[in-house]
Amino acid sequence: MSIGSTLSSMKRDSNEPVSGYDVRLEAHLNALHRYWPKCVNDDEQASLLKWFLNGDLLGLEREELFELLSEHSEFQDVLSEMAANDPVGGQYPPEYRYGEHVEVIVNAKNLTHHVGTVRKAIWHSKDRRWNFYLEVGGKNIGKRYLAVDLRRT
Repeated sequence: MSIGSTLSSMKRDSNEPVSGYDVRLEAHLNALHRYWPKCVNDDEQASLLKWFLNGDLLGLEREELFELLSEHSEFQDVLSEMAANDPVGGQYPPEYRYGEHVEVIVNAKNLTHHVGTVRKAIWHSKDRRWNFYLEVGGKNIGKRYLAVDLRRT
């Protein structure tokens, strides 16, 4: 079963209306399926999968994209090789890298506005998401932030 058919069956099985997110996800999946057969070696396949996982530029959740890929055998060999060569142990890559300039989005959970750099990204295996720690003005901030709590500056 292909990823596209998985998504289509999910839509048929629910009575919920199709959202813009679903449309973007389906278009992204269709593009992956269109270009996958054209890849002539593992490096091209790995590059295509990395492009696919960068769907956050379209507002798609990286974790969901990664889980969709890992459910399908056609991508397993390349994903396994990527994981072996990947310092994040096969998890989807963190949204923010060490030293990247970010700011905290102030909301009910984050009351203090900070502008600084990412000093550490840690994978939280229970929550299955990245936690980010910041450095602001040479001082380490002890609070951990999720990707949705931050934005690039």
